[in-house]
Amino acid sequence: MSPKVMQGNELSYPERQFLELRLLGRWSLRLIARHMGKDHSVLSREVRRNASGGRYRAKEAQAKAERRRSRKMLARKLDRDKDLAAWTAGRLLAGWSPEKVAGRTKSPLAPKRLRGTTVSHESIYQWLYHGEGRFGGLTEHLWTRRRRRYARKGRKSKKAQIEGRIPVSERPEDGRAGH
Repeated sequence: MSPKVMQGNELSYPERQFLELRLLGRWSLRLIARHMGKDHSVLSREVRRNASGGRYRAKEAQAKAERRRSRKMLARKLDRDKDLAAWTAGRLLAGWSPEKVAGRTKSPLAPKRLRGTTVSHESIYQWLYHGEGRFGGLTEHLWTRRRRRYARKGRKSKKAQIEGRIPVSERPEDGRAGH
């Protein structure tokens, strides 16, 4: 009954058409989301980003989404600017951290050929781990010497565990209440 659901929060063109028709029929976003198997916040964001003139149009929304996607696919700054990449690689080989390299590009002490060009530490990490930087062995020159970068969100909590603890459900009843 409903269009095929794509990965993540991305809508396909048939899903956008489905959304447009239901909005014209004055359906609520929550009801449309239920029929599409999506969260209503995904549809709310879609309508807010792509509505023009107070109306949501699937064809225009699809065009805007494709433009955004193509901009995302452009090469990284360090892949495009070879001077900046070479200078960054030299600093990393000298033992600088990506944060220090990024800060130096913003300072007046940066080389004249790089003045006005900035790069963030996150861009440097992305270049190191996913771009050309990983093939040059530059990750080995980072302070942490990690070949990969791990997300902080998925870590287990490091709360202290009590050794020999017994769950309340397994403790003996002694008849005393509140003591």
